[in-house]
Amino acid sequence: MTWHLLMLNVTVKDGERALLTRNGQLVRVLAPGKHRLFDPLHELKAEVLDVVRSEFSADRYAVLKAARPDLAAELFEAIETKADEIAIVSLDGRPVHLMTPWQVRVYWKVATRIDVERIDVSADPRVGARHLTMIERNRSTVVMEAVVETTRRACSMSRAGSWSGLRLAGTPSGLSAARSR
Repeated sequence: MTWHLLMLNVTVKDGERALLTRNGQLVRVLAPGKHRLFDPLHELKAEVLDVVRSEFSADRYAVLKAARPDLAAELFEAIETKADEIAIVSLDGRPVHLMTPWQVRVYWKVATRIDVERIDVSADPRVGARHLTMIERNRSTVVMEAVVETTRRACSMSRAGSWSGLRLAGTPSGLSAARSR
């Protein structure tokens, strides 16, 4: 993004889009190519973003959707899980993200195919073998934690249900023990 006299020059490469704003408000989205825009007061700003297998901020998406629902529907795929479901998100056929309940993720869909496999865990919290295979490929990015508290103890569980540590709360020495896998 450069200025030359009264013009803003923006180059957007393949696999990118540019959000063009004037005084902080979205004007339009620029497709790949060279763009020369008349900007005598230097009010325009272009934010160039990668769109191939990329995630977009859910907060920014909510603002964009409120202002320009047509543009939001054209450019993005929003995935939201409910209280009793998890989802496996695949980008271009490859499982990439495991979403836990009450999560929102937004992806650019202009250059990427997005598939969502939703799993209802309300009736049966067990996940089938086919889904476990998909999750296992993505295990390093998955961290789940459940905390159980009693009067004098707190136990934590992580890594898909295996015990990884035990912390006793309320003891003077702060005892802790961990079990490795």
